[in-house]
Amino acid sequence: MFVYVKIYYEGSDQSVLAVCDEEILGMVLREGDVVLDVSKDFFNGFKTHLDDLPHLLEGVNSAMLVGNNAVRKAIEAGYVHPEAVLKVGQVPYAYLVKI
Repeated sequence: MFVYVKIYYEGSDQSVLAVCDEEILGMVLREGDVVLDVSKDFFNGFKTHLDDLPHLLEGVNSAMLVGNNAVRKAIEAGYVHPEAVLKVGQVPYAYLVKI
């Protein structure tokens, strides 16, 4: 399984990690008034194996994770609490902020 990852930097530090499952890249998800744009501009930095995600999450201040696989892997690695997961339709997403 693969995910798309884009790393945003503030100075020399990794600041935000954007991650989405490969099959939802470019989709616009809607439910009621909620719209989640999984845009290529924001998420398409590079494609990597899902197993690389925990290592990538180590060095960031915050992350936006979209999709069943990305969110599940972040939960398994202890970065996201299951009760913090939101959904648009059937697609889970989560925000991670390290304080």
